[in-house]
Amino acid sequence: MAKLHIPFALCKIFSCLLAMGSLYLSILIFYHLLLQIQKKSKYVSAFLSFFFVMNIFIVEFFMFPEYTGIMCFSILFISMATRMMIAFFKTREKKYIGFACLFSFFTAFCYQGTLSLLVLFPIAFTLYYSKDIKTFLQNNLVIALSYLVPSITTLVVSKLLGSSRSTSHFDFLLAFQKIYDGSRHLLSTTF
Repeated sequence: MAKLHIPFALCKIFSCLLAMGSLYLSILIFYHLLLQIQKKSKYVSAFLSFFFVMNIFIVEFFMFPEYTGIMCFSILFISMATRMMIAFFKTREKKYIGFACLFSFFTAFCYQGTLSLLVLFPIAFTLYYSKDIKTFLQNNLVIALSYLVPSITTLVVSKLLGSSRSTSHFDFLLAFQKIYDGSRHLLSTTF
């Protein structure tokens, strides 16, 4: 926005509009996903989809209006990744895993903090689409893969690039120590 000489007030308005549109589309995606499971009542699906998306993190996002749009945009990518995972659960076509990972990367590039929601959202559907214990484990492996690949990749990239920008002397050992510590912290906080 600064490069385009757009004033800060207009930037905040654009960000809030992007946030509202992203949240609406995310709720719509979950509404249609929940309709496949909950066929008795459209109202129950609408209620659940609203509370899937409008979680406690959204309140925090709207405290920073200049970043709200990109943060909520990342939730839209999580919704699309969840949709791809559920498509895999139903069809077992591996291309959907690739799309889920791609949308997860977009989520991480928009706002890495929302990436942990990617573990939470598909879990609600994995029992429904699991016929036996083997399918259940495979579904959870897809969720873990779609989360871990982008999160560890962005962690590695941010530590390597972040370290090289802040110092004139790049220390690989220190960077990899930070990556290792960050990966342990990432896994423990997600768990």
